[in-house]
Amino acid sequence: MRLGSGSRIAAAVQARSEHALAATCDTPDKLAALYDSMEVVGVTCLGAAHAMLARTTFDLCIVDEATQVLQCTVLRPLFAAKKFVLVGDPDQLPP
Repeated sequence: MRLGSGSRIAAAVQARSEHALAATCDTPDKLAALYDSMEVVGVTCLGAAHAMLARTTFDLCIVDEATQVLQCTVLRPLFAAKKFVLVGDPDQLPP
């Protein structure tokens, strides 16, 4: 499932977006079950604070551009994961 603004999600992934998948849920319980059933969730570090993910734990969290993210922003996804991988170049110049 790809969380985020529909306008910022690539067309090839739109069918797997939160908006498209959640449209099939007519009760809060079905929506919660949908989120729980996802094997892969694509989300930004800030998006990991999404209300539906509040009680979710993940087997693995991969943070790309880890040297560019603020520590306070990355804490939620890291605490929600059993294992994590931080990927980044410490010598990369900021945008």
